[in-house]
Amino acid sequence: MTSYIKFTPLSGARNEQGLCYLLEIDDAKILLDCGWLETFNVDDLEPLKRVAPRVDAVLLSHADIRHLGAYPYALAHLGLTCPVYGTLPMQYMGRLELRDIYQSRRDVEDFKLFGIDDIETAFNRIVTLKHSQPIQLSGKCQGITVVAYTAGHTIGGALWKIHKDTEEIVYAVDYNHKKERHLNGTVLHANGVVLETLARPSVLITDAYNALSVQPPRKNRDQALFETVTNTVQAGGSVLIPTDAAVRVLELAYLLDQHWAYHRIKTPILMLGHTSYYTVQYAKSMTEWMGGQAVKQFHQSREHPFEFRSIRLLHRVDELEKYPGAKVVLATSPSLEGGFARELFMQWATDPKNVVVLTERAEPGSLSRMLRDEWQSHFADANTSTVHPAVEIDRSVYLQAKRKILLEGEELRAHLEAERTRREREAHEAAVIARSRNVLDEALESDSSGSEDEDDDLSDDGRNSRIGMRGGGGDDADVRHRNQAVLDTEHDLYVRDGVRSGGFFKQTQSFPMFPFTERRRRFDDYGEAIHQDHYMQDIEGLELAAGRTVKAQPNFGSGTGVKSEEEKAREPEPEAPCKYTVSTVALRIQCKVQYLDFEGLSDGRSIKTILPQVAPRKLIVVHGSDEATEDLARSCLASARMTHDVFAPSIGETLNIGDSEVAFLAARVQVPLDSTTPTLQAISHEQQRQRTRQATIVGHVKLTDLRRVLQQNGMQAEFRDEGVLVCNDRVAIRKTAEGRVLLEGSLSSDYFKIRRLLYSQLAIV
Repeated sequence: MTSYIKFTPLSGARNEQGLCYLLEIDDAKILLDCGWLETFNVDDLEPLKRVAPRVDAVLLSHADIRHLGAYPYALAHLGLTCPVYGTLPMQYMGRLELRDIYQSRRDVEDFKLFGIDDIETAFNRIVTLKHSQPIQLSGKCQGITVVAYTAGHTIGGALWKIHKDTEEIVYAVDYNHKKERHLNGTVLHANGVVLETLARPSVLITDAYNALSVQPPRKNRDQALFETVTNTVQAGGSVLIPTDAAVRVLELAYLLDQHWAYHRIKTPILMLGHTSYYTVQYAKSMTEWMGGQAVKQFHQSREHPFEFRSIRLLHRVDELEKYPGAKVVLATSPSLEGGFARELFMQWATDPKNVVVLTERAEPGSLSRMLRDEWQSHFADANTSTVHPAVEIDRSVYLQAKRKILLEGEELRAHLEAERTRREREAHEAAVIARSRNVLDEALESDSSGSEDEDDDLSDDGRNSRIGMRGGGGDDADVRHRNQAVLDTEHDLYVRDGVRSGGFFKQTQSFPMFPFTERRRRFDDYGEAIHQDHYMQDIEGLELAAGRTVKAQPNFGSGTGVKSEEEKAREPEPEAPCKYTVSTVALRIQCKVQYLDFEGLSDGRSIKTILPQVAPRKLIVVHGSDEATEDLARSCLASARMTHDVFAPSIGETLNIGDSEVAFLAARVQVPLDSTTPTLQAISHEQQRQRTRQATIVGHVKLTDLRRVLQQNGMQAEFRDEGVLVCNDRVAIRKTAEGRVLLEGSLSSDYFKIRRLLYSQLAIV
């Protein structure tokens, strides 16, 4: 069989941009993630633009902007039309994440790259699946099976295993092997053992984002956060924690709420975001996707972990006025390039009593990244496992201040007049088009229900014509360019030429007639035919009058579909006429800044331990700075258990990683007497039919006992990383979680001697 695999990074290779990669298996093209950054630079999507119309499937792994930020734009403007796959929490939380980002942009600028309708359309198209649920792809992807596995990091986050024939490709980026308070760790390395179905893949695609990072113990990070927050509010200052809208904010909110409740702290914790209410509601409905302490609490006390006791949900900055004095605010967004977090930072940065706690690295060039680098410069060992305190930043910066200003006076009147004129024109044109279509439909129905006698009355050369505004033919766009005189006419009907033959001699002459057509009703065996559209309009009107939502949304509570007063209060208000302004302001930063790693990702040391245990045949390293990418690649090449086929492509570079012919061959390895080169001696069909009884090996081998036996027989044997017994630097022996003993090495005299000594410790039946 032929296996043809190609891999091309479209974004997120040797840099920290959004993740987006093209995987080609034979004729199938699969897009792995569709990420973007908050800068929303359209030029970053040029590689995606060239291939989007030809993509056959999209696999989304996490519900943050780096993994799906470009998805609505690609669907609306780049021609992406294929099926999209992801988990249910990824669909819900990703929708909220992008809605919050869109609304934050609309608050300060005329953002038009995509809208709410684009987001809804995009996420409604996602095919949802559960973890460990295999799904067969169709179309050009026929024969390909994909399975999502738990990745940690975010709720519903997924590692993807892509299988076709003998090829297994694992896409594992942004995973976390450690258990958190509301999430379990990834199954890639659960309890120190690699999941068997993910071990030894043909190709492993992983990221180097955290290759240079060393995390302090979680207990130390938690304690540092509590101390910083508590000391700040006791001193009369406020704490700003920039975070995302729907994924990592859950861990921080649950952590702080538990600490506040245990110590009975009265200082308010405020969760400020456009979608904060729905984020918490969705989290309450997804307990089965969680793990850790949150699920344990739910099973023991039947109290929902996200039924917060100390956190208040806010949706506008002016709501902070209800909470004067010291406070803790979780605000969007983490990069400080927009959202409520940037607005609060510009208000609070000048007060030395306030503290900004950064919980993740943002993209290079962002305000958050600049503050982290400034904080890091105060410590020579900032990349070690030591937790460092908050540092006062005394620095002046120039920032862009974007504002949305409501129109007033003459500007408002001119805007309202223009809007009124536009709406009247569009309504008039829409009414004319609708009337024309209704008449056309009725005429066509009349044609289909007419009798044979009526057909005989028509002349042989009778033709259909369009009268009035449709008289010249054309599509709906032509209607909008007719002059007002034509639009005002009432003779916009679709009629048949009134040509009839009369008298003794046959006449073919046409006579002008008034534009009138008898409208006949269509009847069936049960009477007059019913138009369902007429009744559907009435139903929709009744639903709207009753206050129900027309667009389906998940309901929480009674499930009646009727919005509660709390939900109505959190709906976005209709936009008032406004304009946008941009100015540059000088800001003196005098507050304190602290960076604590709450990204929920495995650090560099853990990654370099996990990858040799996965032991892929080929490794592709993506998404990370150039230094981090090179460091991880060098570490893998230096490992005795890792493959030497390690690739670190750049954006646009295509790797041919599977252009080989694979076949099954029954043969023996033999070394001719006149040569030292081993050859394969094919086994005949008669020899294949002679089956031998499989040997049964009974017993249990301890590697420590085996090491002693090997040393007694004059062989060097010592334990290396991950508990592997290495003999003479040529043969490796290790035990799996199931108790099997694996012997790996080149075919040599040492290999067969070690195997014989291993068998001597067992009983072969």
